[in-house]
Amino acid sequence: MINVTIKDIAKEAGVSINTVSRALNNKGDVNENTQNKIIQIAKKLNYIPNLAAKSLHTRKTGVIAVVIANIANPFYANIIKAAESVTRKAGYSIMLCDTSEDETLERQALEMLVAKRVDGILIVPVKTDDNFFRFINRTSIPYVLMNRHPNNSIYDYVINDNYIGAALAIKFLVKKRGMKEIVYLTGPKHLNAVRERMEGSRAAIEKFKDEKIILHIHHIELDMNTCYKETKKILKLYRPPFGLFVYNDLTAVGAMKAVREEGLEIPRDVSIVGYDDIVYSSMLDVPLTTIRQPDLEIGRTAAEVIIQKIQNKPDCEWKSRNIVFRPELIVRES
Repeated sequence: MINVTIKDIAKEAGVSINTVSRALNNKGDVNENTQNKIIQIAKKLNYIPNLAAKSLHTRKTGVIAVVIANIANPFYANIIKAAESVTRKAGYSIMLCDTSEDETLERQALEMLVAKRVDGILIVPVKTDDNFFRFINRTSIPYVLMNRHPNNSIYDYVINDNYIGAALAIKFLVKKRGMKEIVYLTGPKHLNAVRERMEGSRAAIEKFKDEKIILHIHHIELDMNTCYKETKKILKLYRPPFGLFVYNDLTAVGAMKAVREEGLEIPRDVSIVGYDDIVYSSMLDVPLTTIRQPDLEIGRTAAEVIIQKIQNKPDCEWKSRNIVFRPELIVRES
């Protein structure tokens, strides 16, 4: 394949290389007829811009990185899809990194992104502690946190209201399913979202203190197989019927498998509520009741904010860049 350059286009168009460059970059100071002629020649010759050369000149790569905690989770897949749609329309490409909830992998990914000179980073951080912010702030790359955030509101983030979401789940299990005992299978303690959902769960239980509802909290690693094994243990610790609130839908699938294998019925013996409303939740043998996070809105909004930061547009439509969406209870059969 012959690499077509702007020099080739300039020769065929009978104009200078500078005119071709300005026309293809839509600088606005090239005669309209000349610009259209140059664009048609570029298409005919199958011209592909040299992005590496362009980035050296502009100091911009046109790339936004998306750093995700678990690419296997459909919830994050939707965030990526929505973010990519926004960035593509704005002329940016996406570079995807998966940390698998591992701080070392996250640090390696960020170091690589600095070396690649990406223009911005959308990230679901493994932790939101001082070490994380000291490192990412030293990169001088604009970033927006997604789905997780620190207590400090000076950082830009787009999340759902974990406190309200957990409270909705607990209220449903008590009021609609009549559960007097609830087990909450949640994630590692270092995650702010985990702490917020625990606070929301406990606050909801407190409202039913006259009914003496019991809440048991178990911390697990957030994967389907771990949840499956932990649920097996739980079924030996607590006597049905009881409610089971699971940190996310993907892990809830493991819990449901364990319950069925023990010969118990959902929701008669164990009533289960997940979190996220991933695409599979409504298609299970027993469709999963869950808390819907607005994943598409999170992805779209985070992408809009990072583009505004990259382009130095501080006056955006939001007064604050701490953007919190309200979750929704989706009642199904579990």
